[in-house]
Amino acid sequence: MISLYYNGQSGSRYSYGYDNNPSGDNLDGKDLTLMYIPKDKNDIVLVADDNYTADQQWTDLNAFIEGNDYLNDNRGSIVERNALRMPFEHTLDLKFMQEFKFKVSADRENKIQLTFDIFNFTNLLNKDWGRMHSSRGDYGNYRVLKFRDYEADGTTPTYTYVNKSDDETYGIVDGRLQSSRWQAQIGVRYIF
Repeated sequence: MISLYYNGQSGSRYSYGYDNNPSGDNLDGKDLTLMYIPKDKNDIVLVADDNYTADQQWTDLNAFIEGNDYLNDNRGSIVERNALRMPFEHTLDLKFMQEFKFKVSADRENKIQLTFDIFNFTNLLNKDWGRMHSSRGDYGNYRVLKFRDYEADGTTPTYTYVNKSDDETYGIVDGRLQSSRWQAQIGVRYIF
């Protein structure tokens, strides 16, 4: 017997936000305050971080926003929670099974089943197929900006850009049964 199992599913949802927030209500760092998407350079105050100048941060942040359709289309507004999705995922599992029957008495039969499973078979065929994705952030929360402090007026927040590329928003899942890498398994089953 040969069988195939296909699973196709939408990618997990995720949100963009702050690594810290001006309201101070994210003390444990586990919550995500949704990010305001600046319209232009004058709509956010970025501050230097070591050798990473405010101008360099704006160039990188703007490129990040322009490279993401959702962020670019929603400049001047706050990101909606779970508005974005990771890529669609396709996996195909392949199973071979051979069953052997033998009599143990005149009216009784036992069976031995030998199985060979290849999980994520498409990844065996091509290393770029069968990829599964997971958020690099905490629980589907991806931090883009880090709140630093307020300007001298006490009301204007300042930020630093967490320098990440759009490709680093989500990563490839490895190491579990549901993995981006193909895996094989041999099984023996005795039925009496």
